[in-house]
Amino acid sequence: MSRLITCVMLFAFLAWGTETHANTTPSNIDFYQGSMVDAQKKAKKEGKLFFVDFYADWCAPCKWMEETSFNDKNVFSMLNDNYVSLKVDIDEFEGFSLKQEYKVRYLPTMLIFNADGELIDRIEETLSPRKLHAILEKHNNGNPTRPVVKELNASPSSARTKKVESDRAIYPSQGKFRVQVGLYSDFKKTFKYVNELKETFAEPIIVLNDYHDGKIVYKVMIGEFKDEGLAQDYVNILKSEFGIAGIVK
Repeated sequence: MSRLITCVMLFAFLAWGTETHANTTPSNIDFYQGSMVDAQKKAKKEGKLFFVDFYADWCAPCKWMEETSFNDKNVFSMLNDNYVSLKVDIDEFEGFSLKQEYKVRYLPTMLIFNADGELIDRIEETLSPRKLHAILEKHNNGNPTRPVVKELNASPSSARTKKVESDRAIYPSQGKFRVQVGLYSDFKKTFKYVNELKETFAEPIIVLNDYHDGKIVYKVMIGEFKDEGLAQDYVNILKSEFGIAGIVK
């Protein structure tokens, strides 16, 4: 089963069938423990919106949202009070089937349905707590019976996602160059390093998932340059002024 999802997290703007897979990260959200069909029925019965979060255990942006956005009080209160929420692990058999059905090409992908089961929004990016809450609140205050959905194969709004197609990561922004400043096999160490970089640099910082010898690795990238020469100049600055080694990608 191919499972590349170029799970890309843009830190600069922050920084199925019968049972769902239990996520190992504690959450304050009352995720429904059952099938998607039953969750939709529950939403219709209670007159609530239906929220679905597609994720994978190896997806760094998904983990980031678990630790931040989904544990934000405003977010989990909004979801628990007004939505029936479901998590779908695309590496589970049922989750993979749902991924195919809903044409999920990026992680994280979040779908919002109205009480009648109509898809009204599709989000294909890593969201900060404030932005996620704003989207949830907008739909909750809107008309829950009128779909305003983008097409199922709509492109992501920014380079904050990871594409799910092959076993090799691809960069979300073609024709642009970034500087790789770190390579980790541990997500927590990656997250710690990114936070350290954010304290010093204003440039966009992203994390790309890739695979090496069959294991997931996290590439920390900084900056976004249209010209390879400019990217190389930035490498030189990082080395001379900050003692950070980097390579242009």
